[in-house]
Amino acid sequence: MWGTPKVVYLDTNALFGDHYWRSPGAQVLRMLADQKVVELWFSPVVVAERERQRQGALDEAIASAGAALRPLRGLPEGLPAVAAFDAYADAARAASVASAHAVYGEAWSTELPWPTPKAESLVRRELRLTAPFSPVGKAGEGEYAKGYRDTLIWLGLLDAMEAHPDRTFYLVSNDQAAFFDDGALRPDLTRELESRRIDSSHLEHFPSVIKFAQALEPMLKDTPVKDLTTVLAIMQWAEQESLEGLVGHYDMAHEIQTGLGLDVAEGVPIEGEYEQWAFYLDEVHPDEAVSGRWIATGDASFNGAVFKGDYYAADEEFINAEFVDEINDHYFLFSVEVRLEVTLEVEGQESGAPMVTAVDARVLGSPSLEDGDPMFMDDNNS
Repeated sequence: MWGTPKVVYLDTNALFGDHYWRSPGAQVLRMLADQKVVELWFSPVVVAERERQRQGALDEAIASAGAALRPLRGLPEGLPAVAAFDAYADAARAASVASAHAVYGEAWSTELPWPTPKAESLVRRELRLTAPFSPVGKAGEGEYAKGYRDTLIWLGLLDAMEAHPDRTFYLVSNDQAAFFDDGALRPDLTRELESRRIDSSHLEHFPSVIKFAQALEPMLKDTPVKDLTTVLAIMQWAEQESLEGLVGHYDMAHEIQTGLGLDVAEGVPIEGEYEQWAFYLDEVHPDEAVSGRWIATGDASFNGAVFKGDYYAADEEFINAEFVDEINDHYFLFSVEVRLEVTLEVEGQESGAPMVTAVDARVLGSPSLEDGDPMFMDDNNS
């Protein structure tokens, strides 16, 4: 039906921090692969980088959990608890490896061999700052380059395209410094494709999984992939409409509240126009209790106004809120970061994507984001 599956070649940042393939983006890729629409090919560099991230995150979590047992180590009374925790940590490490590596055993998953460029060509490329190499350091300090791993990722892609000239490849990466220039492939890289007689029309690139999935959406309309279209619609909701659907704006004069009016600042309502927002959607799954409803989990940040009277009347200080500025005699400007669990109602549409509406949400606590740029930003205010 679909012909030869298209090849998705993922950069590490396409699924950054998603070690166990649970994020909405990973769900979309899995469903596309299960439908034999795409195959996922991995550079060994990406596999190694993701493994390093996973191991580091797990070590940090185990160390944090084990901190409570430190006073007990060496005490006879504490030995059973210490032994039990050590056994738990060993089991967690084994389960983590098995879960993280499972994707590489799927029929649609391929881990490519390491590219083997000559040392001389690699060094000359670095000295010439040929992409994906890029300069770092301040002016006057002498230029030196970064990008060895990106270069190996790129060379592996070229080897794969050379070996499979009839396949279409999609490079999914938001690394502008390494691969792109104003959204287009860097000229150095385009020339390299041509020098190796690789048809450049067989390579397309997308900055994120959702942008890639949106490009495939016309093909999916003829296929009843209910969960895939739903997850994609939820990702689009998170990118484009989540602010209005979650927090909304309160018009005091007319007593009109749009959105859910979430109390994100622990008892003190944020209102007015939001100057900046971000929503990091990291997990989506169906609500087992109610048909047609889904649960989305993610981290959100909001900037907004707080009425001074509400602020001074609060019994406790803000949690996860940072004072930004005094707007006027009546309002403070605060920035709040929270982790949210959102209940979404997904209604099928006869034409177009399903309609997604936030019907409930609750604050779970502090955000769990890794360092990096937000996935979703308001284009008008970012």
